[in-house]
Amino acid sequence: MAFNGLFHRVAKWKDEIVTLHLVSCYCRPYLLYATECLGLTITQMRSLRNTWQCAVSPVFSASGCNVNFVCAMTHDTTLDLMIVNRSIKFLEKSHTVLRHYETLYNVYLHLGKTDHNRLRLMRDRMSVCVCVDLC
Repeated sequence: MAFNGLFHRVAKWKDEIVTLHLVSCYCRPYLLYATECLGLTITQMRSLRNTWQCAVSPVFSASGCNVNFVCAMTHDTTLDLMIVNRSIKFLEKSHTVLRHYETLYNVYLHLGKTDHNRLRLMRDRMSVCVCVDLC
């Protein structure tokens, strides 16, 4: 709903960069809402990435590999990396808050710590892949 309304209002401007910036600032937060606490699977992350690419494609009248190229050139980080970074921040904040509650802290130590380490490794691999792809 947010994208359709925004896209309808700015379509007459014919300025792709401004449109993309507005869509990124206004619609992407809705797309990423609460992704940090869901523990998304690879398939779910791929679905979010495809949804974002579907939002970007009409702005530049692009499709297929061209959408991937546009996303790579116009965004500082990929959607996958944003989700992983948000999840890492969520787990780090949870760690500090849950430290005061023994039972919840033990659950965090059992589940959250391994997830935190897994996400850090994933982020490092993604960062290396992005650097290699762009070079």
